[in-house]
Amino acid sequence: RGQLLTLVHCPRRTSNAAIQKRIVAVTNGVDFLEGCGFEHATEGGEEVLLMDEAKVNMELLNGAGSLLVGARDNPTFGML
Repeated sequence: RGQLLTLVHCPRRTSNAAIQKRIVAVTNGVDFLEGCGFEHATEGGEEVLLMDEAKVNMELLNGAGSLLVGARDNPTFGML
C-alpha cells in the first residue's frame, strides 16, 4: 500500500527500469493504476504516471493495496 501512496506524491517516469519491470510489463499493471485514479502526463518531455493530490481517494487506494497484498500472499491466487 505504501508504494501506491509513494506514486501519488512523486510522479514516476514510465521509462524508469523499476516502473517498467513492476508495472508496465505486468499484464494490466498500468490499467490497474488508472483504475485507482492515476493518469498519464508529460513532465520534462517524458511520460509519467501521477495522481492529482486533490483527486486522491484513500478508500480506493487502501482497497487496491489490500487486493495487491492479498494476491501476493495467496499461493493459489489466479489458479481458478
